[in-house]
Amino acid sequence: VVAASGAVGMFALGPPVVREGPRGIAIGMLCRDGHIVLHTAPLEGVCFVDIVARAPANVGRGIEVIVRRLTPPV
Repeated sequence: VVAASGAVGMFALGPPVVREGPRGIAIGMLCRDGHIVLHTAPLEGVCFVDIVARAPANVGRGIEVIVRRLTPPV
C-alpha cells in the first residue's frame, strides 16, 4: 500500500495498519487526500482493493502497483 500511495500521488499520514480476522486480513493506510485498503478473503481466493483519492489523482496507477505485487511470477 505504501508503493501504491506513491504511485497515486498521495502522501501517507502514517504507516499501514494490518488487522487479522477469522476470515482474512485487512491492510489500510490513511493518506492526506484519501485512503488505500486491501480486504483479503483467502478461502475465496480474492483480494478487494479500495482506493479513494481526490482528483486529479491517478487511482489506476495504484491498482497497477498492487496487482503487480500480488501476482505470482510465472
